[in-house]
Amino acid sequence: LRDGHGRIFLDVNPKAFRAIVDYLNELVISAEDEQPDPPCDGGGELKYFGLNYYFSESNIIRKSSSFNTIHQWLKEDGSEGDLKLIYRSSRDGLSHEIFHDKCDDKGRTLVVFETDDGCVVGGYSNTPWQSSGGYLTANKA
Repeated sequence: LRDGHGRIFLDVNPKAFRAIVDYLNELVISAEDEQPDPPCDGGGELKYFGLNYYFSESNIIRKSSSFNTIHQWLKEDGSEGDLKLIYRSSRDGLSHEIFHDKCDDKGRTLVVFETDDGCVVGGYSNTPWQSSGGYLTANKA
């Protein structure tokens, strides 16, 4: 919101504001190849500061370099476009029934998870998930 003098007023959670200011300060002093991770943006506050959070729904894909790498892989397969989070175990529950309920027949799928020791692992399939009890082939998995 702008007032009559052109000043900008933000209605932002103070903790989120502090995290964003800290992040901006870290960006200034960081080397190009060692950019800090953006703060969690559950409330969408980064947009007020002109910052692009590449995949705001993900708690794992947070670095722009990671997002750009994944985007390039998907582009090479002809699968570029917006990513949509359809399943998160911490939100939806960790069971194969819930996974298949959320993911079956959704088209091409990118699966990413983080291990307890911080390793990020994932996979891609151009064949939709199905819980038919058999196996399907995917030529670009």
